[in-house]
Parts: sequence; C-alpha cells; structure tokens
Amino acid sequence: MVDDPTAPEVQRQKVKTILENTSLKEDDTWYLLPYKWWIQWKNYVHYDDDDTNMQNPAHPGPINNADLLEGETRLKNDLIDGSDYYMVPASAWNFLLNRYSGGPEIQRKVIKVGNGNQLQLEVYLLTLHVYKKTGQSMVSRTDVISFMVSKAATVKYLKNKLSQHLSLAPHNCRLWGEIDGQMRLLTETESLEDARLVDENAVVLESRQANNVSFADGPPQFRPENDNGIHASTSTTAADVRDLSGPVHGYATRSSYNNPYAASAAGTSTMGSYYSGASSNNTGGLEKGVCGLSNLGNTCFMNSALQCLSNTQALTQYFLADRHRGELNTTNPLGMQGKIAEHYGDLIHKVWSGKFSSVSPTDFKWQLGKFAPQFSGYRQHDSQELLAFLLDGLHEDLNRVTVKPYVEAKDYDGREDPIIAAESWNNHLLRNQSIIVDTFMGQLKSTLVCPDCGKVSITFDPFMYLSLPLPMAQERSVPIILCNTVTGEMPVKYAVNVSKRAKIGEMRQALAVISGMKAEEIILTDVCFGKVYSFLDDTQAVSVIRPNDITVGFCVGPRAEGSTLLQVTQRRPERNSYSKSTNYSTFGMPFLVTLPPGGTNVDVYRKIWTVVKRLVSPQNGQSMDVDAGEAGDNYPDTFPFQVRHLDRSSIRCGKCNSYSCPGCPVDPDDALFNKMRDSAVSLDWHAIAPGERVFDEQLQKETITHPSAKGDDSSSGLSVRSCLELFLTKEKLSPDDAWYCPQCKVFREATKKFDLWAMPPVLVIHLKRFQYNRWSRDKIDAFVDFPVTSLDLSEYVMSPEDKANPPIYDLFAVSNHSGGLGGGHYTAVAKNSIDSEWYSFNDSSAYGTSDTAIKSASAYVLFYKKRGQEVVSRVPSAIPTASSAGSSSSSSSSSSSTSSTSTSSSDV
Repeated sequence: MVDDPTAPEVQRQKVKTILENTSLKEDDTWYLLPYKWWIQWKNYVHYDDDDTNMQNPAHPGPINNADLLEGETRLKNDLIDGSDYYMVPASAWNFLLNRYSGGPEIQRKVIKVGNGNQLQLEVYLLTLHVYKKTGQSMVSRTDVISFMVSKAATVKYLKNKLSQHLSLAPHNCRLWGEIDGQMRLLTETESLEDARLVDENAVVLESRQANNVSFADGPPQFRPENDNGIHASTSTTAADVRDLSGPVHGYATRSSYNNPYAASAAGTSTMGSYYSGASSNNTGGLEKGVCGLSNLGNTCFMNSALQCLSNTQALTQYFLADRHRGELNTTNPLGMQGKIAEHYGDLIHKVWSGKFSSVSPTDFKWQLGKFAPQFSGYRQHDSQELLAFLLDGLHEDLNRVTVKPYVEAKDYDGREDPIIAAESWNNHLLRNQSIIVDTFMGQLKSTLVCPDCGKVSITFDPFMYLSLPLPMAQERSVPIILCNTVTGEMPVKYAVNVSKRAKIGEMRQALAVISGMKAEEIILTDVCFGKVYSFLDDTQAVSVIRPNDITVGFCVGPRAEGSTLLQVTQRRPERNSYSKSTNYSTFGMPFLVTLPPGGTNVDVYRKIWTVVKRLVSPQNGQSMDVDAGEAGDNYPDTFPFQVRHLDRSSIRCGKCNSYSCPGCPVDPDDALFNKMRDSAVSLDWHAIAPGERVFDEQLQKETITHPSAKGDDSSSGLSVRSCLELFLTKEKLSPDDAWYCPQCKVFREATKKFDLWAMPPVLVIHLKRFQYNRWSRDKIDAFVDFPVTSLDLSEYVMSPEDKANPPIYDLFAVSNHSGGLGGGHYTAVAKNSIDSEWYSFNDSSAYGTSDTAIKSASAYVLFYKKRGQEVVSRVPSAIPTASSAGSSSSSSSSSSSTSSTSTSSSDV
C-alpha cells in the first residue's frame, strides 16, 4: 500500500528527512516561510513528539509570504529568523508549496562572507540607488533607479546588469561608489562587500558615447535641479525597487526617492554629507561626544552599543590619545589584525571632534562584518551580543602579551580563597593585558559541590560584564482587544492575567469574567497585518502568544445551528502607476460576524455595516441618506464599500480560487449568500472622492482602555539588586549541564553558586530580557529599577580590598531596547564626561535629555563607573602567602601598577 502523500505523518517524515540531511552549500537556494505558518504546520503534522497531545490542530492553509514584504520584492525591516520567518531548502519548499499552494516565493542564496569564507544565508540584500552619468554631463539627482543585489556579487556583475537594464554596452560603462564621503571608482573584480558598499548606498553608472571616446576626468558631479537650490525629491514605495538577484516580474522602478543628499548646498559636487556624517551647515561649536551615528540599515543595535562605549571615559581617552596605535597586536591569532581597534579609534576621533552632529560608521561596520560574519549584512542583532564581541575583539587587537605562555591549572583543594584568587588572576594576566582588561575586567568565584561525595570545586574566573536573570513571575498578563461585532461598539483593550501554563480556554473564560460577555460567544484570534492570521484553540497553551502578537477577541453573539461565521478583512484600493491596474491593500482591524441561517447578501452588508458605521462620516458635513432597516436599524441606501469573496488567507478569491482575481463581488441583494469553503469576505472601501462617504482612519486605531490594562510598568517590584541576588543564588545543575566529579568519576547534578570576588573600574550589567526555550521566544518588558548614583555592592563582594574600599558605582550610560522580538529598536542615553549632562542617542539624532528619561522599562545594558578608582595597567603581582591571606587587603584582581593608561575626569 502506497502512503498518502497528503497525510500529516508522511509530510512530517518527508520534511524532517530533508532538513536533517541538508546543510549550507555555496550558491544553494533556500526559501522563506512565515514563521507563524511554519509553527501551524508543525502542529498540524505533530512535527515534535510532544505536540501529539494537541487534539485537533488547525490546518495551516495556503502559504502567505505577502506579509513579509514591503511592496512586491523587498523584505520588511527588522524581521527575525525564528520569530518572523523560517528558512527551508528548495526541496522542502517545493514539497510544501505543492501541497498547500500560496506564495509569493522569497528565495535567498547561500554565500561566503568574511575573511574565513563562512557560509551564510543572505536574507537581506543590498539596496543600491543608481544614478546615470553620460559623457561630460553632470548627474541629475532626480534620475535615480533602485536595485536589490547580493553583496557577494561582483562589481562587474552589477555593472553588466545595470547596463543591460539601461540598454548600454557594458564595455562603455564604469561604476562609481560613495565610500567614506568620497566618490571612488569601483574595481570590477571586487565583490560589493569588498568594495565596501552598504545598504542604501549611492552608485553612479558612468557611460561614454563610443569606444574611442574617453571617460570624463574626475569623479561624477551633481547639478542643482532648480534655480532656488532646492533639489527635487519625491517619495516612493518599496514596490519600486528592482531585484537583480533573480528575475524581475515587471515591478516598477522609481523615478526618484527621498534623496539623502538633497539637504546639501546647491552645486555640491560630492555626496559626502550623508555618508561621512558631516552636517552640511555645521560651523563648529558642537559639544564633543554629542554626535549621532547614521543607521546603515537595521544597525541601531550597533549604534546603541557604540554610544555607550564612546561615553566610557577611560576607554575613549585612551583612543583619543592614540595610545592604541602603539599597542596594536597584529599577529594575535585570536585578534583581527588590529583592524577593529584601528577603525574603532578612527570612529571615536570623529565622534569626539566636535565638528559633526552625526557621523556614519560605514567603515567600522564593513570591518566588523569582515571579521564577524554574523554581523555582516543588515539584519537586526542584539546590542549586548555586539558589545560582547567588540570588547573581546578590542582586547585581542590590543593585547600587550604578544606571546602567550602555557599556564598549567593547579589543584586548589584546601587552600584559602585569596591565594586561589590571586593565582588565578595572575594566570589570566600572564596571557591577557589590555585597556579592556584594565577597564572592564572583574573576577567571579564559582563553587561546585557534588551531591553524592561532597567534593567541593572552587574556581575564580574573569568577567567583562554580568548577565543578570530577571526574576520570573508565575503569571502572565496578556493584552487582548475585544470587539463586540453584534453592537458595533468601540473595541475595548483588556489585560488578562493567567498562569503561564494556562490554556487558551482558561484565558477566554477569564476574559469573559472581566468583560461581562459570555465565554461561548467569544472567539479569540491572532491578528497580523490587518488579517486574522489564526484562530486560537482552547487546547493550545497561552505560550503560543508571543509578546508582539496582537490578540483580538470577537464577541459574535449566539450562533444557531446552520449559522455562518464570516471573516471580514478591510481593504482599500491603490493605483499601480506602472501597470495602471488597481491593487487592494489590507489595513485596519479585521473582524468576525455571525450570519444567521438563510442569510442573504444584503444581510452580509448590514452585518458589516453595524460594525463599521461608527467609522464613516459624510463629506463636508452633508447628511447621510438612510433607509429604515429591519429591527429598527438604519442602513444607508448605498453602502460605501464593496464586499468580495476571499479565502481566509486573503491572497486569492474565495469563489473562483484565482490568485489574480481580487475577489468575486457580492452584490447587496436578496439572493442567498453563497457560502464558500472558508466563509471569508473582503470589505473594500470605495475610493475617496468629493461627495462620497469616507471612513475615519484614526478611529480604526482607537480603543477604550479597561482598568485592567492600565498597569504601571514601575510596579513590577524588580530591581538590579533583586536580579543580582537571583544571579548569586545557589542552583542545582540540570542533567544537560551536569558536572564531572573528579572524585566520583561520573557526571553529577551538582549545586553551583556564583559570588562576586573583585569588581572592575567599569561595571557592565546586562539584563537578560530575552528568554528562549524550545516552545517560545519571549521578552520581559517589566520595569527594572536601578540607581543612577550610589549603586553600593559592598555587601556582595568578597575580596579583602573591595571589603576595605566598598565598590560604589554611578551610572553613565544605558543601552535601551523598545518593542518586542519581531521589530524592536535600540537607543542609548549617556552622560557626557565634559559637561556632565545626559544626552539621548537615537541613531543620527543626539540631544540633551532630562534625568527622568534615564530610567525606563526599555533599559537593557547598564554601564557604571566605580567611584575613586582610576583605570591603570594590570600586571601580575606577588601571590599572598597562607599566613597573610586572611589579613591581606590586596585584592588579586585589583593589583596593578600605575601607567600611562590612568585618566582623570578632566581628560575627556
């Protein structure tokens, strides 16, 4: 008997086999799937063994990748792998597409990145803005076309593709790129990455009239576009960007875009004001260090971390004095040939020059991606991960130990802590000495105890930052918008508190209690991009709702036998200037209505009208003509919208099943409503014109906030101290992390405890807001209180010196993360070491801020400076003897000799 290829168990086995036997190979093609669809499919086929307890998992429906795109080709910004999308190899994509249909296809290639030729799926392509220059003519700022292309493509490939598109002979063309504020002729054999082109880079394609005609002398120059010196610029959409990485399906090209160079003075010959960061009208007098960093495409995470490091006084003074140039370690196999330190120093010089209101970290970003392929491209990353890599990279690039000696670990059994700590610290310093060690390095004591034999193992380990867990509550507050589609009243936003282990059914019951509605009349859904993405089943766990999800409940009234639950998606017409056709885009809030048995087409209109009539207002104060409807309701004589059949995925007609059909119309007549398989329709608002009824778009977004949803973030009760105490709490290791006991000779689930031994001059505290497990990815948005001044850690430290000289810290910088996993944004606040004022840094913007803006629920990484301790070079020192260890006031990790790296508050 042949297995049914549509059976869930057959699908599960087929896709599992593909994924388990497919690895990344250069130039292979992979495909993006919506992550929510992928999870629904996994539930449907019981992909994970533990999922088999789900009784009747929902069919995932067609694949709908449209929600991942801006326009027709370009991915939306800030999409996250494993949260917004999932990638599968071509064979898995073809298998799933054949069974579920859908689209559009979003394919990406495997490329080699960085010096190590590491393989990586290039999810985000480069968007380049291409200008055309012919002969001796100047370049027009408004004649620009935008293209997407792989950063692994060569300059020659790009030139040939552009020449083909513009009907030019490739041998009569050459390419210029704007690099670090200067126009540079691009070498054809270089990749676009090696040519240092970045996202949104401007490129000039220069052509000559014939083979025997020379190219113009010098780089391209731009001409002013009109007499008053204001350069023409119009906005465009992402649909206007052509994709050079694959076939172009007739998408429009842009005639102009929001030109970043339009603000420069008329007649300026280069495009440097945007990419070099120099303000075109800056005449000096800016506060040093108060300088923004341009966003190069999802690089806010990098900008936030850089601003915090830039305001680390001792480190910045070190680079401004060019001390790094004498300590570059270009031969360290663990380093990056000194390049990261060199280019970081160049960036710090610009930021602290007082000449620019903002600069672009283009060169630094390029070097970063070259040595750390995980940060290449333009995907969003974690500011703390970037910070950890950068501190480690700067240390290795500036390590004063050029030949690292072999250090043998000794048995520490029975010896006193100060001796063990000093010996461990000296061993560390024999191999690691740098400005990073001098500034950021502290020491932790780690104690492991075997539960069987009682063996105690004590180690002392260096740390550059503390990653503190946040105490987790056992309950979760889920925001839910409840829409009563029976009465059409304004939606109400609730916050429902349930156990983290609760099921959706329990949450629905709790919502019914606080709203006064009947639980059996409430349907819970996940709404995404103006569509009902999925229905939440009572048997599902509450954990399927992610922090950024929009959970919407619909009170649809009692449902008699034979009634129809109708899913309604709002759309508005948009004219495609290229094809002259009309497209429909979803917006606003979708909703559900109940159609009684035997309902007619006009009943559908009237049910919809009940929900949306509050959004409609007459033009110019004209009264709305209405006819008396049934049950005393008032209905307009002509409705301001058209209803069409859709399937529930909202990507094809629900009647004729065509993807090209916008939906077969439903006329408001007395004919019985033709129930399609999915019972879904679109509400297509008529185009706005004088005399027609229009909807108030602002009302689409308005809700009434229930008292349950008016919680104060600051009431969480969390603080840095409570997080630190949780970090220092003794814990039992899990079976996966079991410790090998040298006495029992087997792995044991030992108890483990951290203690703070010695504290660094600059303490970096990372609040672990992002939680990951097998089932979910979550962000804890709770407010964590932290002191701006006088963080006293004396009760937690154990070294004799820190006990004698209590470590008290003052805050000087914060890296903030706002939003959820699927599209957050990083900013920073920092205290300037010159004027002692606080400033806010939001990409290219830098401005003064009040003390009240320092603390927020967005705080992610905290930077503290220790009072009364200068940064000095740390070198190995004498080990205390057993007789003096107990009374010694010399801390192992604080032993140092003063050198030229010490700094005072007036240096920066």
